[in-house]
Amino acid sequence: MSSHSPSQSNLAQIFISLQERSYSIMEMKTTFSIILILQLTLGAEGRNIDPPVQLEPYFPPAKPSLENLNAVCVHGNGRPRYPASCLPSSGYGYIRRAGTAVNRVEAWFSQCCQRGVAQGDQQILCCAKQAWETALSHFCIEEHGTMTLVHECCEKKGEERWNCFEKQAPNPSYQPLSGYTAPVIPPDRIFTWDPNTWGQRINPDVMLGLSFPPARPSVNNLKAACLYGSGRPRYPASFPSSSYAYARRAGKAVNRLESWLGQCCYGRLARGAAQILCCAEQAWETALAHFCIEEYSTKTLAHECCEKKGKERWNCFERQAPNPSYKPLSGYIAPIIKPDRIFTWKPNAC
Repeated sequence: MSSHSPSQSNLAQIFISLQERSYSIMEMKTTFSIILILQLTLGAEGRNIDPPVQLEPYFPPAKPSLENLNAVCVHGNGRPRYPASCLPSSGYGYIRRAGTAVNRVEAWFSQCCQRGVAQGDQQILCCAKQAWETALSHFCIEEHGTMTLVHECCEKKGEERWNCFEKQAPNPSYQPLSGYTAPVIPPDRIFTWDPNTWGQRINPDVMLGLSFPPARPSVNNLKAACLYGSGRPRYPASFPSSSYAYARRAGKAVNRLESWLGQCCYGRLARGAAQILCCAEQAWETALAHFCIEEYSTKTLAHECCEKKGKERWNCFERQAPNPSYKPLSGYIAPIIKPDRIFTWKPNAC
């Protein structure tokens, strides 16, 4: 090691000095990069890291995107890891939690990129995003389990939390550290990618403009309703879990109807275009009826169409449908989502 590199005793003195100073929580957190680099310089198993090169921290990690996905996958071995042996044995809990989050996400990126878990850029990107969110979720859980102030992004919920971390990421392009080779650190938690959420991170406002309310099945759109079901959006349980209750109810209505349309079109419930259309109309009314029941179970204003009765309700939904021709979404493949309710077609009601 270069004579200019800090010694173990110097490093210990630095830690003692930091502890003795009246640092605020956030000030302590700003020492993250310097401390980690000093530690990595001394403990990276012979891998030399020049501290001035690595003054900028690698936490929080950037949100994976199509723009940085290649670097995420290709340069993983060139981005810092933080072995337990290179982190302070006591104190500096924030540093350990942040370093652990980086170790986890880098290991999980490797699963997404290289181990055949996902195929193609779109699936790999979806897997990487889930890994990123999962790693930061665990970080926030661990932050809230302390007696200190938590990271400011962890105080936010849903998309606001992810946007906060994304804005603070110091290495958005996932560039490697020159001359560095990362040690292999097995993750301390298991990550399992859920392919059913592939492509489903749809902004709730965009979702409402795309799919809800669904159009009334008719002679004019029945063919598209049956043929293009796998190309229209679905909204799995990973849809925002807070703040978007209306969007979740609307998403469930779409999921139910699309599943039930599949039963009408291909489930041998009905024979011939006339019966399939009757089945599809019943499925549409049933899905929206359940939606209205759920709307009235809340303490907020119900959808305006739900306030109407009979044909007026159905005509209201029909007028507001943004996709009356049931066209698919370009480049989209819907996941399979089993309906949470059973639909039974009543042919005698046709």
